Amino acid sequence: MDVCLLSSQPWGEVHRTNRHHVAETLAGIGHRVLFVEPVYGPRPRLGQAGDRLWFARAGRLLPANRPRLVHRINLRHAERNLLRACRSWMGSLGFSRPVFWTYRALAPEFLSGLDGDPLLFDYVDHDHAMGVEGGAVPPLPDALASTFDRAVLVVTSNDILRGDLARWPNVRTAENVGAIEPFLPSGGDGVLPDTPPRILFAGALDLRKIDGVLVETLVRRSGGRYRWLFLGRIEGHPGYWRRLARHSGVEIRPPVPLADVAPLARGAHRLVFPYARNAYTRTCFPLKFFEYLATGRPVVGAPLPALAPYERFYLACEGPEAWLRALEEEPAVPARERIAEARRHTYRARVGRILDLLDCEGIS
Repeated sequence: MDVCLLSSQPWGEVHRTNRHHVAETLAGIGHRVLFVEPVYGPRPRLGQAGDRLWFARAGRLLPANRPRLVHRINLRHAERNLLRACRSWMGSLGFSRPVFWTYRALAPEFLSGLDGDPLLFDYVDHDHAMGVEGGAVPPLPDALASTFDRAVLVVTSNDILRGDLARWPNVRTAENVGAIEPFLPSGGDGVLPDTPPRILFAGALDLRKIDGVLVETLVRRSGGRYRWLFLGRIEGHPGYWRRLARHSGVEIRPPVPLADVAPLARGAHRLVFPYARNAYTRTCFPLKFFEYLATGRPVVGAPLPALAPYERFYLACEGPEAWLRALEEEPAVPARERIAEARRHTYRARVGRILDLLDCEGIS
């Protein structure tokens, strides 16, 4: 099968996302994949990332020597230009009847040009709910609804998200997974011993997801008992992160490749995701969850609804008192069972599930 994967992240991103892992998995099992970046550069770009795997970036329609006017023109025609570029790249690579596999809503100009080409929407979370207070998800933007309408198949990361999209009969669930292999303990049959007590969070440093008040309270009230390491790109509110970094024992580092995250995670005292309760996290299924579990180290996090089926594998808690206790408690489920559960949730398993769903639609 030939796949044109429309990503919402560039190929060269240091922090690899599910888009990158899905593309690599598809190529690894024999499919040809064109990974299309969301970035527009001075000129079109096509490169090869591996066997059966290419990445591409569309160019601007006009040179950017008159920014305001050119920006409006380029935005208006970007999607039509992108589809034209995709067809050109795929033609040069010899792709035949590709599946368009998107991670983002597509504009009408793109959708109308697909003709009979099959479209799969890998819809992993309600991005449009980011930053919305409370639990109510705002109405879907028109572009999202149009993409759901046009898709042969919409795949969500959990059943709560699927329930929100119940009006579309083409929605199915393929749960989020993790890139667990680098995180498994040495030898794969146990966990590494504790190092000095380090608490690790790895992921986007985004206060639309992270409970900033909780984090600062935990750092202050733990009184220097732990070293707190926050590993990821700061997504807004830089003043908060500068203030947090001034606390004793707190370190904030930019994102690094998974191969460098894994040993830090395997040696951590606790692996955490201190998420807030809001419209976005109501359906959020963190990619890091199974990667954390794969280390065998205790995991502490918010009681996210999407993780309810896996709550026995981690210490779910709300409020500073519960969190401070959980940072010293041991999970009821032993490490070997947590590792075994993580092994079940690989990208190969998720991609296989999606390919089976496509096969049911007569696409293979």
